[in-house]
Amino acid sequence: MFSSLKARLAWTVAAPFCLLAPLANAATPSMSPFVSEIAAAKASVMADPAKALAHALAAERAVPRDGSTAAELQAATARWLEAEALFRLDRAAESLDRASSARRSVERIAPNSKLLGDVLICEGYASENSGKPALALDDFQKANKILGQRRLARPIQDTAGNRRGLRRRT
Repeated sequence: MFSSLKARLAWTVAAPFCLLAPLANAATPSMSPFVSEIAAAKASVMADPAKALAHALAAERAVPRDGSTAAELQAATARWLEAEALFRLDRAAESLDRASSARRSVERIAPNSKLLGDVLICEGYASENSGKPALALDDFQKANKILGQRRLARPIQDTAGNRRGLRRRT
């Protein structure tokens, strides 16, 4: 079967990888359309907000219409990213509408979540640019309270410095 020692050696090294390749592909599930659109929107919101807006709208269309809380949370996530993109496109009034819609959903479903903090920050920026500084300040304070609690709740061992072995030794 093998005419030379090199061919035998090459087959011996390559065979296990050839056999495992289909398993590796089967083990990595493909992302849902919602997840891939959200990832694309997050990746492009700073550099290309128009592209991010298109991805966020596509993500909202990909949300299942089953009325579940998970679907409602997905829709709120898409609306938050739409608001972020609209704000960066200097469309603050539209951004404020989308952020307010997302906030109402997230406050009901996942109060004190990071998503709510992110939505409040976005809503604060949109309020500020829409000439509503009091509402903006309120949103920023709420976001700070939520995100600050989340940081304080994280165990000290989980900080980046501790993972790198830089923790103080006593």
